[in-house]
Amino acid sequence: MPEDRFTADQFTAAIRSAIADRAQLLAILVREMARTHPEVDFPAVVRRVTFELGVRKARQAGPQPTPAAFLEAQRRVAGTLAFAREVLEAGEERAVQAFHRCPLVDAWRELGASDSEVAELCALANPVDHGAVSVSPELTLRFTETIAEGGATCTMVVERRRE
Repeated sequence: MPEDRFTADQFTAAIRSAIADRAQLLAILVREMARTHPEVDFPAVVRRVTFELGVRKARQAGPQPTPAAFLEAQRRVAGTLAFAREVLEAGEERAVQAFHRCPLVDAWRELGASDSEVAELCALANPVDHGAVSVSPELTLRFTETIAEGGATCTMVVERRRE
């Protein structure tokens, strides 16, 4: 097989590996900052930065009018494969998607993170999604379950904001 052609499984594994590297980097940074600079609220810094990353990424597509449009605008082939994304509902008032795999959680567990540390790291990483939805002020976002907290999936619910 030529080097410039990859199977879907090879591509997915490569994306998951890249995500895992960054997830482990985050965990190591959080641990090191807590050890060497306990006076700094580093988790708060990380939450702000990940939120801002979500905002920056979502600005490329602009505000979305409906939950279904938001999910479509955020869809990327790499992310769909890496997180085993499944859209369960896509409507004008509500959209739901499940992520059946989390390469971040896999990486943190591989690093030896405890269940509570995995949940804390997830809480540092998922503001990216809240940042993304903030670009669409008519919408709200919440997770009803996460793999990091023992769920079978990460289930994201996007809804039209109620007055």
